[in-house]
This record gives sequence, C-alpha cells and structure tokens, in this order.
Amino acid sequence: MLFRYNLPFTLYTLSYFCAHAGEWFTYVAQLTAVHQLCHGSKIAISALVVIRMAPNILFASIGGVVADLMDRRVSMIMLDIAGIFVVLLYLPVLRYTSVTLIYAASFIQAILAAIYNPIRLQMIPLLVPKRRYLIKATTI
Repeated sequence: MLFRYNLPFTLYTLSYFCAHAGEWFTYVAQLTAVHQLCHGSKIAISALVVIRMAPNILFASIGGVVADLMDRRVSMIMLDIAGIFVVLLYLPVLRYTSVTLIYAASFIQAILAAIYNPIRLQMIPLLVPKRRYLIKATTI
C-alpha cells in the first residue's frame, strides 16, 4: 500500500537504494585497491575501515543541523553534486596508485554520507502523509 499509492515515496526509496548500492560498490573497490596496493596489509585495510566510520561519529550531528536550517531537498541536491566531485578524486588514484589519496577521498566521501543521512531521514515525514504509514516507512 505504501509504495503503490505514494509515488514520491517510491521514487525516494528507489533513489536511496541506487545511491546506497553505489556507496557499497565504492567501498568494495576501496578495500580491493588498498588490499592490492598494500599487499594485503591488515593495518592498511583497518585504517580504511576506521577512516570510513569516523565521520559518522564526527559529522552526523552536522547533518541534523543542516536539515533543520536549510531546505532538505536543496541540501540533498547540493550534497549529491559535491559527491560527484568527490568521486572525481579517485581519478588521480589510478594514475599515482596512492593509498593516501584513497584514504583522503574515502574520508571526504564518508563525511558527505554522514551529513546526508540525517537529512534523508527527515524527508520521510514529508513524503508519507498518514501517521500509520509513517511507522512502516521509517523501518525501511
């Protein structure tokens, strides 16, 4: 019922799955690149995991503030555009094969994702008008 009669929420959910799949593909590519460049170093791979997780702790609260102060749609579009430029940071990695560049691009990408997530979650009540459906929508 929620997806059948609510096209904006359905499109929102599909866009979320596409974006999230892209983030996971990038994460797997980063892990593979670090593994190959550092010859399987567990410390280098662990550093990448820490670099990817630290922004969630440090910057997620900023996303909540941005969601309250700015138009959520504009904020999400601006962060998506910034994400395009962050992905372009991976191009020098191909040329210079630098783990430091992978770490830097990964950190910036994780910052954007940490800011984006609270904004994304605050969009759900705007897309789901009925209270009984809101509970179902937030569990997705």
